[in-house]
Amino acid sequence: PPPSVGIDADSLATMLASSSAATSAAAARAVAAHATRPDSAGLFFAADGTPTALLNAVSHSAANDDEMMLLACATIANIATSCPVAGEFLAAQIPALRDLLVDTECAHTRRECLRALALMATEHRLVSNIVMGELVPLLELEAHGGVEDDRVEDHAARMLAERTLVACR
Repeated sequence: PPPSVGIDADSLATMLASSSAATSAAAARAVAAHATRPDSAGLFFAADGTPTALLNAVSHSAANDDEMMLLACATIANIATSCPVAGEFLAAQIPALRDLLVDTECAHTRRECLRALALMATEHRLVSNIVMGELVPLLELEAHGGVEDDRVEDHAARMLAERTLVACR
């Protein structure tokens, strides 16, 4: 059965916007998990391909705190994997992913941003959007490795950055 059976996308969107950190974090975890399902496109995209209120809530939830940023990036990466109709939405997320790569101190969030970009480059062929989004210098920094600016070396992030750079070149 489609994932919309038994899952109320509007309720999840409302929970994401909740002023209760526990409620919004629980909803964000549920949404990220549902985004991994190949049959979940109906939760995130209307029949005409436009983003649903739930997907818009995910996009806006990244501004709340580190945990929400991480879960929003994970959801975007999962959608890049599971929703073939997501190209236009994903392209619109590139500036936010760039900003998170620059601003966040959380290695997990940076890794999820890089996973989303790698999937966008390979699965959705959004290479030109990534290049035009001025991400190549950031990807080169992440792919270079080593410890800079008190960042811990992250081999998985380095691999994802390298994979994205290969697709971009």
